[in-house]
Amino acid sequence: SEVFVCGTAATVASVGEVRFNGGQFTISEGRPGAVTETLSILLMNIQRGHVPDQFGWCRTLSTEDAR
Repeated sequence: SEVFVCGTAATVASVGEVRFNGGQFTISEGRPGAVTETLSILLMNIQRGHVPDQFGWCRTLSTEDAR
């Protein structure tokens, strides 16, 4: 099994360890799993325009948009 987190579709990050008041435990020997790696690569390729954005996630911004 594996655990990952993402925020506002900016990145996908693997969770290798969980700590809490009663102790801690490691997930997948602290390494990203296959699903995490696949999603991370796919998201980066969409962001960089290497694969089509089928979901309408990307927006083209100009310097005027920053004002």
